[in-house]
Order: sequence, then structure tokens, then C-alpha cells
Amino acid sequence: MVGYAFPPFQMQIERGKLREFTRAIGDDNPAFQGDDPIIPPTFPTVFLFWAGEGLEGALKALGVDIWNVLHGEQEYEYHGVLRVGDVITGRSRVESITEKKGMTFILIVTEYHNQADDLILTETMTIIVR
Repeated sequence: MVGYAFPPFQMQIERGKLREFTRAIGDDNPAFQGDDPIIPPTFPTVFLFWAGEGLEGALKALGVDIWNVLHGEQEYEYHGVLRVGDVITGRSRVESITEKKGMTFILIVTEYHNQADDLILTETMTIIVR
């Protein structure tokens, strides 16, 4: 399982999705609106849900039952700027798997590139399987 690469997924950052996200988190910051809005730093959380089979499909590919999963941690390292209109391609892989106190910790790293193939963001997510 370590090294397993999930199928790449792609999505476009749409103004409507940005608006939905800022409403959902209750943030009416004007910087997230208007003609050239900035993207909130946690917006990439939704990328995996837009992609193909989403997080549930990714976990099924690893043989993990979604009902036994806890979200452990999520970290973003920005290498560039996300903008409305960008077409983002994500490539995820299993970086490591560790066992602690009867639980399995799966570290998934996803690299996001824009339409120019520039690395924009690296996401590190820990999934805990109980």
C-alpha cells in the first residue's frame, strides 16, 4: 500500500464554488468576493470531494471501510497562488502507514498543479483507521 498512487483528478476553481465555501464556513470577508477574489487557505479541502469518487472512493481503493475512519490531520504547503478559473490537477499517493495502539495511521500526500503544470500546493492528510 505504501507508494500506492491514486488516479489523478482534475477540477476548475469556480467562483460559485468559492462563494458556497465561504458561506459554509461563515466567512464574509470581502477579499473572497468581487472581480478578483483571493482563495481562502483551507479551500483545497473541497478538492478531493469534487474529484471522481472522492475521498470515499480513495479509501475503498485501499480496502478501508469509511465507517471506521477518523480524520487525523490536514496540512497545506503553498508553492504558488490559487485563482478563480485555475484548472487544478491533483495526484495523491500513500506516503506511509503506521500502527499505534490498535489503530492504523495512513499518511496521504497530494500534489496540486495548475493548468501550466506549476506545483501550487502540497497537501498532507492523516487518516486514522480504528
